[in-house]
Amino acid sequence: MFIYDRLAFTFDLIDFLLERCVEDGNKSIHYLETLAKFLYEQGIKDTDEAKKVIDKIVPSFVPRVMGYMGLKDKPIKQQTVMIKRWILEYGFSLEIIEQACTKAVLGGKEDKFSYVETVLSDWKDHKIHSLSDLEAYNQKFAE
Repeated sequence: MFIYDRLAFTFDLIDFLLERCVEDGNKSIHYLETLAKFLYEQGIKDTDEAKKVIDKIVPSFVPRVMGYMGLKDKPIKQQTVMIKRWILEYGFSLEIIEQACTKAVLGGKEDKFSYVETVLSDWKDHKIHSLSDLEAYNQKFAE
């Protein structure tokens, strides 16, 4: 398993991450990997520290995504549900979500959330989970 072999997380920490995914109603391995990579990049390998950090990061994603869309308003419930789906169910990083939001904003889309949902759903179907995956996908259509 990537998280154990490459990130050198303890079984305790992996167990916590798996439990957290189940609690969030998420069955996506990509979300598990997103959380694990985030913790790894922060230098966190302790379960107690991970609990504190994860309790803070998921709620902080919502205002950041709103900002990517150029929106300053507090999100309505459906917008929050959509953002959480992109992160928890689809397993996208903020980098990928930002790319989809930028596409919606620069494209002048009126219903940005529906457009981003369509884009991210397509990217999920095409197994795009990194900026390099997205670049390769975009290159394919540019040819």
